Order: sequence, then C-alpha cells, then structure tokens
Amino acid sequence: MQKWNEPQMKKQINYLTNILLDNPNNAMAKHDLEILKELLRSFKFEKSIEYTVEDDKEDIKQIKEYKNIISKLYELANKNEDIDENIEFKKINHTEEYIVNFTKNLLEFISPKWYSEIISNNTTSINFTNSNYVCYLPYIDKFYVSLSKDNTINDLFYSIHEFSHIYTYKLNPNIDKKIEKEFLSILSELILAHEMKKRNFHKEEVIKYEFDNFIQLLNYVNIYVLRKHISNYDIKEKEKIKIIEELSDLNKKDIKQIYKDSIIYFYSYIISYLIAIELFYIYLEDEKKCFKICDDILKNNDLENTLNTNNINLLENTDNYIKTLKKKILTNTF
Repeated sequence: MQKWNEPQMKKQINYLTNILLDNPNNAMAKHDLEILKELLRSFKFEKSIEYTVEDDKEDIKQIKEYKNIISKLYELANKNEDIDENIEFKKINHTEEYIVNFTKNLLEFISPKWYSEIISNNTTSINFTNSNYVCYLPYIDKFYVSLSKDNTINDLFYSIHEFSHIYTYKLNPNIDKKIEKEFLSILSELILAHEMKKRNFHKEEVIKYEFDNFIQLLNYVNIYVLRKHISNYDIKEKEKIKIIEELSDLNKKDIKQIYKDSIIYFYSYIISYLIAIELFYIYLEDEKKCFKICDDILKNNDLENTLNTNNINLLENTDNYIKTLKKKILTNTF
C-alpha cells in the first residue's frame, strides 16, 4: 500500500488525458479523469469532496419498500429523547502509520478473504486529509482512500469503515446505487468495537463511540421524516425551509444540511445500519455464516429477497442493542 500525493495524481491525469486523445469516446477513462481532477483540487485546497445522490423514481421505490421499518425506528428514536447527546472523547494520539497497520491487522484477523481483497499494493493508495472517503477509478483499477484524523478513538473506526468500502466495491462495483451500500463498513465498525471491548482496549472510549454513532442514526431518522414533508419539488425553496422550521427546533446550519442532502443519503445510512446490527448478532454466534450472508447481499441485486432467504428481520435486535448501550452510558458501567 502506498501513499498518494499530488505528483502521482498529476501523472495519472496526464496518462488518462493521453488515452482520451487517442480515443475520446472512452467513457471509463473520462470518468476516472474527472474524479482525479476533483481529487487533486480537494488535495490541494484540503476541501472535502461531497457526493450527493439526487432523488429519483428508483430511489423513492426503494424507500417505499422499507417504509414501515422507518416508522418503527422513528418511534424508537422518540423514546430516547432523554439521552444526553454531548459525548466528549479523550485525546488519543495514534500515528498515521499506527492507524493503517492497526486496520490491516484487524482485517486480517476478521477475515483473511477481506484482507486479501482490500490490502493490495497495486490497487490501494492512502492519504490523510480532512475528510473520509474511498474513490475507485475503474480504468486504472485503483482505489484512493482518504482519512481524517482527530486524535481520538474515532480515527480507528474511520479507517476500518473506509477500507471496508473497498471490499464492497470489489464484490459489487454498482453498490453506490444501492441503499445497502454502507452495511459492510458499519458492520466492520461493530466488529471492531466488540473485539476492542473484549480486550479492554480503550473500552470506555469505544462504548462512547458506539453510542454516539447510534445517536447519529436516530438523528438521521428524524431528519428523514422531516425531509419527507419537503420532498415535493413543486414547493419553492423558501417554503421548504419554513416547513422544516415549523417541524423542528433545529438551528439554521442543520436546516441547510437537511435541505442540501438527498433524502436517499439518510435513508441509505439508516437501512445499512439496521442490516449491520442484525449481521453483528449473527457474527457473535457464527462468523462464517455472517460473512457468507455479507457476500450474498453484495452479489445479489434483490436485497429484500436475500434478507428473507437468510431469515434476517430488520429491527429484531435494534431495541436490545440500544438498551445495552444506553444502560452502559447512563450507569457508567464501561
């Protein structure tokens, strides 16, 4: 695995530019070139790259399939309004090298198959910037991993999350179009948390991270419900903002974020998280079965059928999961 830098990106840009001079209709090379140019701009000016997926008929169709799941989770979110969401993390100054090696070792421990697919010297480059994302360039067959670093336990979770996306993309290059695109990365975080707690490694901080992550999920549920009220594109922008203000006590910054992001962004994270929780409970009983189901989900285009075939009911273990976390947080039993 190598670090990627500005000269390397410029070299790849020149390479792809020459390819397009010979064959201007090479769509894959054109795709890679556009992404690389955006990566270079991000790298030079340290701006995060934001990918937003616009709502369309296919997205709405997927949302309707799990409408009842969202409604039940919304009830669960409102049950836990009494929780203090202001969690402070201790500073833990891990070096960049330590974070990457830690991730590699964990992946090898969890699944040699994941490890062999993800950690490849020829296809994966990494750099620490101010944002977390993975970018795949199909024409040159290369993954770029960007990681942020805030010197807390979060750094280890950011890393395992992004590296797990590589396995997801390798098994299903079209995963970005699926609502379940985040499930494997979230599952990896849950497994990491479990293994760290078993070894009493930063146990208190790990539980804080788990809880903070779940609070984010519940917030996304609330945002999703709000966005349903403003998904009509015939309504003018000012009217949409007014509706959100009436439905919530969010500040202006939060309101702008809700309006900016596609509704499918929140929805995808919610469904992926629920899938990950159910798979995590399977992992605790049977690791091989868990990983087989992961592959089934990634390879199969029919999520609902795959879940049914493997007897996975979303929300079956969610209430138990949050009760356990809530008890540990509220009673400080780390």
